[in-house]
Amino acid sequence: MPNLDLTDVRSIIQSLKDGIKEYRDAGKFKEILDNMVKFYQYSFNNQMLILAQKPDATYCGSLKFWNSLGRYVEKEALREGGIKILCPVPYEEEYEKKDAEGKTILDKDGNPEVQKVKGIRFKVGRTFDISQTYGKELKLGSNELVGEGLDIANFLEQMKEIAEVNDIRIENIPFSSAKGYFDPKKREIVVREGMSDLHTTKTVVHESAHSLVFKDKELEESLTREEHEIVAESVAYVVCKRFGLDTSEYSFNYVNGWASEDDSKIEKCVDFIATTSKTLIERMEDKLGLKKELDIKKDLHNEKASEIKKTKAQTKKKSYQKGLKK
Repeated sequence: MPNLDLTDVRSIIQSLKDGIKEYRDAGKFKEILDNMVKFYQYSFNNQMLILAQKPDATYCGSLKFWNSLGRYVEKEALREGGIKILCPVPYEEEYEKKDAEGKTILDKDGNPEVQKVKGIRFKVGRTFDISQTYGKELKLGSNELVGEGLDIANFLEQMKEIAEVNDIRIENIPFSSAKGYFDPKKREIVVREGMSDLHTTKTVVHESAHSLVFKDKELEESLTREEHEIVAESVAYVVCKRFGLDTSEYSFNYVNGWASEDDSKIEKCVDFIATTSKTLIERMEDKLGLKKELDIKKDLHNEKASEIKKTKAQTKKKSYQKGLKK
């Protein structure tokens, strides 16, 4: 990725657009997906910013997050400003309505009519990798999706709810080379019988990605058949690797086959891959009890921070409304 100008939001976004082009070939695409495995909770843009600034990062959090766990950011990392990311800042503003001549529009009681405007702005924030901190030792291990003797039947039952489908079953698929398919009308997933536990698991995740994409009609219609397959197989790779399964030997040949050396298809898909992977990983962690201890603590930290931010925003809004009435 080109050198990042990290002084403002506009320059960061432009650097991202330029830099993503450098990750289009198969080897670099794998780097993007491997980065999603580690930082699925971040937006795709922030994943790329972390990759560009600290390729060896493994787990990132804010200064307050690390302090809450009894770990502290090293002075050098603080001095350098950490890893710069984009932080969304929701806002709601009220304006007095104006007519074509710029005069305030009044309601029937003679009071100014007010228009509410909601949106999101971005500011430059910072995060720190665990390697840039010191202090209390943390348990970073996590349960894996599979070990010896995966209970496929139980996995399929759990995945029904995760994938939001009516049924997932393993059966013979005659006269077809497909390993499985998703039926959007019946909202069913069928997987070829006789495959290994690993390939069965990967195929279920692949078809589950299809099920989520097809549920979003606007997204489903915006993708070509090739792009649907690129998204589904890339999601399968990210999700499986998150839980200790490496499907790269199969997945990247599959993706390259559907991309047909057209790099723009992969570039178009990366945001969808990131968001769909995040959805499936979070649902699987919750449903199957596979969340890392550090992730649980980060969720609690973010939930508390969100409540504080919401309270501050409500207080600010009330103060603003009082100002309008004066």
